[in-house]
Amino acid sequence: NHEEVNLPERPHYSSFVASQAEALSSGRWNGQRDFWLEYLRDAQLALASPFDRSSPSPGGNSGTFRFRIGDKLTSGIKHSAASSNVSLYTFLMAAFQTLLLRLTAQDDLLVGSVVSGRTDAAWAGTVGYCVNQIVLRARWNEASTFEELLSRTQRDVSKALECQDYPFSAL
Repeated sequence: NHEEVNLPERPHYSSFVASQAEALSSGRWNGQRDFWLEYLRDAQLALASPFDRSSPSPGGNSGTFRFRIGDKLTSGIKHSAASSNVSLYTFLMAAFQTLLLRLTAQDDLLVGSVVSGRTDAAWAGTVGYCVNQIVLRARWNEASTFEELLSRTQRDVSKALECQDYPFSAL
């Protein structure tokens, strides 16, 4: 004995793609495009890593480094983020940017991050690959402090999320 279940209608992925194409062609996202072009103007595109060496053959995990952060350090990081009035994501991004800036001795670098791509609630139930990328830029000089980088990162994360609809691949 089987009962028929009526599931709510979900928006199709093809409709999501069509709405993105329409937004691009209509110019609806021109302001977001302009933000990204200005934000990324004159950015250093390559990371000058002191650890660069030829890559091994695909399929290995030699580029992976797994580690655990203990409960005490995790609690301290969360407390530092909260006392700085930033999200945990923003705090960890600023810490990662600081590490890269120091390791590479660069004064300007870009870090990519993935966002959901579903800023409109109408697409919440859509099954499909709706993600997009945002880029966060870190600029540093000898007089910079972590607090200054954290403040800039918070501002940049906020603006990048406001402009996350514009497809990174279209830049």
